Amino acid sequence: MKNMKNLWILSLLILLSSCTQEKKNINPVKKTIENREENLIPDLSKNYWHLEGKIGDKNVVLELIKTKPFAETGGEHQGNDNFSGTYYYESEGIPISFQKRDTLFENHQLNLIAYNTNDVENDEIFEGKFNGLSYKGVWKYKDQNLPFELKETYADGQMTFNFNQISEIINYNKNRASYDMNIFTSAKNFQLNDSIRSYLFGKTPEKDFTKLMNSDFNKYKESYLAESKDNDSLGYNDDGSVFMNYSSFRKLYPIINTKKLVVLEDFTYEYTGGAHGMHGSSFINYDVENKKIIRTHDIFKASTPQLDAMINKAVHEKYKIPLDKNLQDENLNDVPFIADSIPFTDNFIVTKKGIIFYYNVYEVTPYAMGPYQFFMPYEKMKPYLNPNFKW
Repeated sequence: MKNMKNLWILSLLILLSSCTQEKKNINPVKKTIENREENLIPDLSKNYWHLEGKIGDKNVVLELIKTKPFAETGGEHQGNDNFSGTYYYESEGIPISFQKRDTLFENHQLNLIAYNTNDVENDEIFEGKFNGLSYKGVWKYKDQNLPFELKETYADGQMTFNFNQISEIINYNKNRASYDMNIFTSAKNFQLNDSIRSYLFGKTPEKDFTKLMNSDFNKYKESYLAESKDNDSLGYNDDGSVFMNYSSFRKLYPIINTKKLVVLEDFTYEYTGGAHGMHGSSFINYDVENKKIIRTHDIFKASTPQLDAMINKAVHEKYKIPLDKNLQDENLNDVPFIADSIPFTDNFIVTKKGIIFYYNVYEVTPYAMGPYQFFMPYEKMKPYLNPNFKW
């Protein structure tokens, strides 16, 4: 009986010790989640930062990415890293694109230039110091000079991103083709990565992005060399001229990153001869809570003709043009339309306050004008919205 009693006491002590140890293990984890910003350290070797803070007294978010410059010779990267991305005011969530203003990034000085589609005449300038954890300086726009201070931070469950890149040169006689693919993938959200993989490469059992990107490059290389050899057989290269300096560039990256919504922009540029290359953007809108891509039918209940009429009417109203007048006949100075009317497009960006409908070059405006973006607030689209769509 005495031995049984001692055994019972020993078991109780072991149980108490286990519970105490479990509590010790839980607390630090909980603190890490609740205070994630405290655990972040300055790190300029990364390629993605989600920064939050203020411009003046307004809350803003800045999605900053870093990509390597294109490989000019033999796959070696030359020059300085390229910084770009978007920023948006928390109250609206409408992304404004920016890129690095100066070639150099020295002594942590990072100057960015932002292009606001609502004011193409005046750029926004960020001039400040970035140490890999915080970005602080002065924001300039027209005659305004406001202080800004942004810090890297992530809410519990918010995404971080990994960077994948392939940058290659293909040489053939005096001609050369450049290939550059930059893909940002979620560090932990495998459902989003599956959607990205399917979007970029179609249905495939391969999960490794590096292998898929290498396979895509090999197809591009094979196609380029085959075309070059065909031109040789036709005598196009007999005079040693250079007419097949091709380029293929792609960048898929986050432009909005919240706990509920992630939006990725897929920017592409292709040059295969001629006066200029072709560029365009398309977007992936991802519902984080429901773990799915947001499609047109998730947002709208109206038919395509109804949505066409909705967009066209709103554009006419914006520029004060009677609905029975063709847009391209009005000779607008700020937007020289090449289309009589603006149709609905499923190439859009979901934001907190409304939807940005995005038209690439030649869809409704000339190449020199660049892409055309048209924002419509949810209130104005209310009769056309799916009642289950809440944002």
